[in-house]
Amino acid sequence: MKSIILILGAPNDVNGNLSITAIDRLNAAYELYQKDKKLSFLCSGGFGEHFNTSDLPHAHYVKQNLIKRGVFENDFLQHLITSNTVDDFRKATPVLEEANPEAVYVVTSDFHVTRAKMIFNIITEDRDINKKVTFIAAQSTHASDELKRLEEHENKAIKILIDNNYTLY
Repeated sequence: MKSIILILGAPNDVNGNLSITAIDRLNAAYELYQKDKKLSFLCSGGFGEHFNTSDLPHAHYVKQNLIKRGVFENDFLQHLITSNTVDDFRKATPVLEEANPEAVYVVTSDFHVTRAKMIFNIITEDRDINKKVTFIAAQSTHASDELKRLEEHENKAIKILIDNNYTLY
């Protein structure tokens, strides 16, 4: 199978308008797709109080955004209805293993990539799919104060992960 771009979920509002974080990730994913149209998309994101209270899953809005940019319907795998990064990787892993792509590009935010890699490595340790993954750090366009808040959140979450001996919930 051709290679796959896994776009990790991010917030959208009650009307489905994508957040800056989501748009930044989509920009990075689309840029990668522009360089190689033989890529498929695996979009993640469902519902949650902290990221999506709309009527449709976050992954739906991601897919619609990419279609508006010119991505073809047949370039998408069935999206993943997930609620957080751990859930993203737990649900993506069997899909990716079954698809057996040449490569997997995981697109997430620059401020999130370190923790995302840690979580992915815990979930996929000793699995073949782990060797096929490259993380793409989407450059954040958040205002500096918001970016600082997001980085602090990630640092706290990484510390919790380390303090819990890399045990996921």
